[in-house]
Amino acid sequence: MMSRMPFAGQNKEDAGRPLTALALLLALPFVAGLLLTPWLYRLCQMAAEGSAFHQWRFEQVATRSIQLVALMALVPLMRLAGFRQLKQLGWVDNAGAWTWLGRGLLAGLVTMALGYAAGWLGGAFVLRSHVTAIRFAGWAAQFLGVGLLVAVFEETMFRGFVYGALRQRLPVAAAAALGSALFAVLHIVRPEAPPGFDATAPLAGLQLLAHLFAHLHWHEHLSLLLTVFCMAMTLCLLYERQRHLYFVIGLHAGWVWLIRLWVKVFNNDGRGQPFWFGSTEELARCPAGVVLSALFLLAVLVWIYRHPQGKSA
Repeated sequence: MMSRMPFAGQNKEDAGRPLTALALLLALPFVAGLLLTPWLYRLCQMAAEGSAFHQWRFEQVATRSIQLVALMALVPLMRLAGFRQLKQLGWVDNAGAWTWLGRGLLAGLVTMALGYAAGWLGGAFVLRSHVTAIRFAGWAAQFLGVGLLVAVFEETMFRGFVYGALRQRLPVAAAAALGSALFAVLHIVRPEAPPGFDATAPLAGLQLLAHLFAHLHWHEHLSLLLTVFCMAMTLCLLYERQRHLYFVIGLHAGWVWLIRLWVKVFNNDGRGQPFWFGSTEELARCPAGVVLSALFLLAVLVWIYRHPQGKSA
């Protein structure tokens, strides 16, 4: 049976500075990452012409640089927050870990498929003409790997670290809401170079700080913000209940897997269900995604309410 470990800092010997660690997590990747961007951009420009690195725009390099610094800072900031062992981040030793991962993956696929099935039956999606069985199998394998990598990193950082750190100081609802709001906002951050931007200047990256949301259009991004917030709330509540990351990693990976695969396989011209599905193949970017994620969150809340003493097994 999987043990239920306390969050870091709930034992006196594990006490850390979670709020300081979270503040640094918000500031350090952006400042250091953007300072590093011009140098990384020059390295990319030195790559062979026509290569993927050579074709990266400055803004793309900035995004990768921010992510790189966040990854490098993760371990020291976790220790600052009071996390001394991986099990405090949800990586609990258990023989049933693969089973939980599989259950989560299946749940993610099923819940996301419900939304896509509704769109397909309503005429919002049509199969792309270039899809073949061989291509489909290749994409399925590729995006499964992508989904798992994304889920492992984001669940460790945002559920294990961010939510776990907030739980040292806040009750469940407040910690889940704050952590989920942060997670959602970061999903709409896209640096954009202003007019007359000089990518060769040593401090060029810092100029993007004032333009992190320059591309933002509320009528296009509100659905994404709300959907990701509901998804993150669901992940926080399930992690709180189970105290391990395996199921939520599988759930997250299942969502990412099917979204990426659907974009490759189906097309949405915006004429089938324009209100609910818009003209996007990404369910998280349309009102139907908001409804689906809110219903799933509600279902999890009802399950928790009806089983207050239920076990995670």
